[in-house]
Amino acid sequence: ASQKLDPGVGTLLNLGDCYEKNGQTASAWAQFIEAGNAARKAGDVQREKAARDRTAALERRLVRLTVTVEETADLPGLEIKRDGTRVDREAWGSAIPVDPGEHSLAAAAPGRQTWTTEVLIDDGGPDATVEIPLLQTDPAAGVFDVDATLLAAPGKSRSDADEGVLSRWWFWT
Repeated sequence: ASQKLDPGVGTLLNLGDCYEKNGQTASAWAQFIEAGNAARKAGDVQREKAARDRTAALERRLVRLTVTVEETADLPGLEIKRDGTRVDREAWGSAIPVDPGEHSLAAAAPGRQTWTTEVLIDDGGPDATVEIPLLQTDPAAGVFDVDATLLAAPGKSRSDADEGVLSRWWFWT
């Protein structure tokens, strides 16, 4: 709140220090980067160096989470969230620094069931990778992966079945 009311390099450095003492290494690292940038803009060489030193020290301790999506699972409208925050498509496949602890991941796409998982990342432990699977169709959304030949009456061709399915669109709706 202090930073919002009266932005300052000192506040950013103190906030980074608090995050670090809390074990939130990625949050502290991000604050020190922001403090270094703010100090450089303000021409404060001493605080810029302090922020860069703290950033470098934390760099070795960071744990990272990589979210991967196989090409077959990359559905139109696929959205992935980590801890309720959207993961930009550009970040998929990249090792992103996260605070140690439990993180929730959710993947959703139109007409598909939402997939969720939890991942625990230990402080100083190995980095984690989570692969998003192909989301299952959601029958409640009225979207089905149906082979039209299964709907054909005996002795009818697939094209006859397709026509029958299409002519009964109101049934599926």
